Amino acid sequence: MRIRKSAFFLLSVFLLFPLFPGCYSAPGPVPSSSVTGARLTAPSLPPLSAPAATLPPSSEAPGTVAPEPFVPRTENGVTTVDGQILVNKTYSLPRDYRPELTSRDLGEAFPVTPETRLAFLAMREAAQKEGLWLFSVSSWRSYELQEMLYAGYVARDGKEAADRYSARPGHSEHQTGLAIDCNSCEAGFENTPEGIWIGEHCVEFGFILRYPKGKEEVTGYLYEPWHIRYVGSVELARAITSAGTMEEYYGVTSSYDASLPGG
Repeated sequence: MRIRKSAFFLLSVFLLFPLFPGCYSAPGPVPSSSVTGARLTAPSLPPLSAPAATLPPSSEAPGTVAPEPFVPRTENGVTTVDGQILVNKTYSLPRDYRPELTSRDLGEAFPVTPETRLAFLAMREAAQKEGLWLFSVSSWRSYELQEMLYAGYVARDGKEAADRYSARPGHSEHQTGLAIDCNSCEAGFENTPEGIWIGEHCVEFGFILRYPKGKEEVTGYLYEPWHIRYVGSVELARAITSAGTMEEYYGVTSSYDASLPGG
């Protein structure tokens, strides 16, 4: 009986997988809602990066007072640091976490938080003035949808490969309603006019590129030039971008706990 249920679940995943819109953090071409029944092909994954080098001793002048470190705080299963919701491989969200959402002017299938919507519309308008068009192909996702998508990637590519480009349920930034995948999830997006523009200007609207190039060993994920995260102020977006990643700015890790189920 268990074997039949497992087989039915996997069959359901592969049948439903292409029907949902968005990128789902997969590298390379990804099926969208307009390509029903598209064949899933294994992504070409680059080798894992070497461990980060040990940092040299601080060069601060004697007597300089170091800034207070950021301290993550968890309440009702939601972790925040300096007012920002923190979601990565170390920090997760509860199954029932659902923020206030709106999809007005974005498309019914692509809801985000109200603040994220206003910032994205402002960024889209600025890009339009330069002859570019930005749009969302994936935004908020429920825990259950991420659970189904991740299971599909694991069944297709194996757990080790899937963990490099897809979040486990509860660990996806998309569940916060603050993340948007823009235009295309193909690796070549970074070289398109829109991809270049986002990389240069998203901080001006309070967004950051959440998974920058060359930071897989820090964020735990492959480079995603399409994935932006709303952090609020332009100053904070610039500061995080200057530091490299949210993990480096806030001094936190991003790695699954090996002692937990599925770790």
